[in-house]
Amino acid sequence: MKLPAPIPWNSNWEPTERKKVPAWTHSAYLIRIIDLWTQPWTTAYPEPKRKIMFTFEFPMCKMEYKWEVVPMRSSTSYNMTYWSKEKVSNLRRDLCTMLGKDLTDNDLYSLNLEDLIWKLYTVSIKHNNDYANISSISPAMVGVTVDQMIAEPLIFMMDTNSSDQSFSQSIYDQLDQRIKDKIAQSPEYKSITSKQDVDLPF
Repeated sequence: MKLPAPIPWNSNWEPTERKKVPAWTHSAYLIRIIDLWTQPWTTAYPEPKRKIMFTFEFPMCKMEYKWEVVPMRSSTSYNMTYWSKEKVSNLRRDLCTMLGKDLTDNDLYSLNLEDLIWKLYTVSIKHNNDYANISSISPAMVGVTVDQMIAEPLIFMMDTNSSDQSFSQSIYDQLDQRIKDKIAQSPEYKSITSKQDVDLPF
């Protein structure tokens, strides 16, 4: 599966008390790549933006959830573009550092998401008030040993090659409720589901 050309485990995993990954440099697995589609404007970003989210599992940082000890997670979102005001975008920057090399436009447009997910990376966390923000992502350190990944890797992307911009309902159903709610507010989702409602037999 490939990233769309930009314009110039389990849904019950929702702890009631979210804990922050410690501010440090960690080893982490990329477990989810989620197309958030076009998200509404905010005060900080006055125009709607196509978004994509990467979620990492931190095998050596644990938390208690439903009487089990599980790895902590942290996510970062990007505008789905490789350029921003004639500068390299955050998405392009992190893709280059994740793969440990500079990527041309052709490299990026032909990049398979399967080349990124289910792999171990070095992820730096910085705290900003109540949030643990991912500040940098780079290849895994040589010789590092960590616990095995427990989450099932997941990729959710709109099929931009299809005429109806379809998506996998079964994968969508596996997403956390808060992520599904975010996707559901996008114009793409509303357009797709409204067409499905029209096509329903009576």
